[in-house]
Amino acid sequence: MIKLLKLNTILLLSTITLTVTSCNYGQSEQHSHQNEPVIQDLSNALTLEKYFEQQNYHWPIKTQEQIPDILLETMPIDLEQLSSIKTKKILFIQILLPLVLAEQQNILRQRNRVIQLIGQSGDDVSIENNPWFASLVNEYRINKSLDSNMQKQLLLKRIDSLPAELVIAQAAIESGWGTSRFALEGNSLFGEWTFEKQAGLVPNDRHSDKTHQVKKFDSLQLSIRSYIKNINRNNAYKELRGARFEMRENGKKFDALVLAKYLHRYSQKGQDYVKSLHQIMKSAEFTLISKLNLDNNFTSPSS
Repeated sequence: MIKLLKLNTILLLSTITLTVTSCNYGQSEQHSHQNEPVIQDLSNALTLEKYFEQQNYHWPIKTQEQIPDILLETMPIDLEQLSSIKTKKILFIQILLPLVLAEQQNILRQRNRVIQLIGQSGDDVSIENNPWFASLVNEYRINKSLDSNMQKQLLLKRIDSLPAELVIAQAAIESGWGTSRFALEGNSLFGEWTFEKQAGLVPNDRHSDKTHQVKKFDSLQLSIRSYIKNINRNNAYKELRGARFEMRENGKKFDALVLAKYLHRYSQKGQDYVKSLHQIMKSAEFTLISKLNLDNNFTSPSS
């Protein structure tokens, strides 16, 4: 059993812990005085399905307003046991969609702040001496020896969102639609590697001469955050960032199918991996997500 504190804010739900974080996807926030916890047991997939129904979170959805401000910290442990494969996949999408939207808002809020800082800075010296700007240069692995104009351009290329359907499609492949050992035991949705001891889970099929682990996270949202940062700063995805930046500059919606072409280095399968992503994103459920035009709802988020 867990407690849900519904305060018209995002709910982070887990079978163990609950944290409440404010986020409203750009909609007007309404404050509630209902502080009494509602007891719900969401430890299994069927109960979660019913809870989503109670929240009017039906599938297929037609507008973003139908997506609740609810973030699950962990996957249902019995997701694999759902009798229908389609039902399992839809529930996986329903779980991830609010999480991805929350991270989109986080990254675009950060991007907007960078744009504001660039506009307010009178000269290169003032922006170079800004501690927050300097921390971003370090966080996004930008060469500090570059001049400030190049650093600004690279930051704007790297600090940006990704199409929700692309993020969820990759998570589906990498986590077996939320049923992999790494997803269930470590909240790891994207199979990211780590070489830090105690920071991950050892793959069962890892060769004896290898030392890598699959990185584990305290929540699903942190896994999504880490994945987006990986795409945004890893040299392997420089072409993707360039294509995304061009779409942004031309005022176009991010094309997930085009951006997926630059993810051939994410997997040893190369172009076959891209084909798998395209196949998933061309399915009815993912086409529906694309038609929601979610990116358009995140213009100029408040800082």
